[in-house]
Amino acid sequence: DIPTINARKSVLDGIGYVSSLVDNRRLIVSKNCIEVLKTFDAYRWDAKPNLVKEKPVHDDASHMADAIRYALYSFEGNIGSM
Repeated sequence: DIPTINARKSVLDGIGYVSSLVDNRRLIVSKNCIEVLKTFDAYRWDAKPNLVKEKPVHDDASHMADAIRYALYSFEGNIGSM
């Protein structure tokens, strides 16, 4: 009986959303959240020239970043339905 909502999984839209939160100072990470800060510093785009569409590098930094993106972007999209 745990209430849930479906995650919004559009990667590029979600990254853009979280990026806009950071750019507009609407997402502030405490200096005590060392792993989150490391994740944001290490997150990067895949530079392979043959990619059809832009995508982030899948590495250790991407796991926490994905969780943050899912939570923030999914919550934003479901505020009206709560």
